[in-house]
Amino acid sequence: MNIIGVSAFYHESTCCLIQDGRLIAAVPEERFTRVKYDRRAPVNAFRYCLEAGGNLSPGDIDCIAYYEDPIKKLARQKAMGLAEHEDTDKPERDLRNAFGVDCPFMAFDHHLSHAAGSFYFSGFPEAAVFTVDGVGEWATTTYGVG
Repeated sequence: MNIIGVSAFYHESTCCLIQDGRLIAAVPEERFTRVKYDRRAPVNAFRYCLEAGGNLSPGDIDCIAYYEDPIKKLARQKAMGLAEHEDTDKPERDLRNAFGVDCPFMAFDHHLSHAAGSFYFSGFPEAAVFTVDGVGEWATTTYGVG
């Protein structure tokens, strides 16, 4: 199974490739564009991941895993008076168009994404996980056991 993990459209757009449960590649878009904190769709990083995975094609991707839940994010923005209307399908649509993929798109909780990135690559079979961040969908701090 080939999963592309994506963070995009906020700052430091990044792609990673998980192939059969193993991290194959992870790279920020700014490494290719030389634009610090590049927030655009990470097309170059995506291509790099495909190549690192054995010259995969976009059709070989089984799933795109997105780093936050746009619907929950919009609810927070509205509650805080920060947004009147945002197209919550836009991240999925923009990434599908940029990458040329037609596979399932899954959005995950922002802090769960941070926690997973720390836990799964820590080397520990079990660990306490604590995240502190400026903003997520609602939370700024989370904790759990992995």
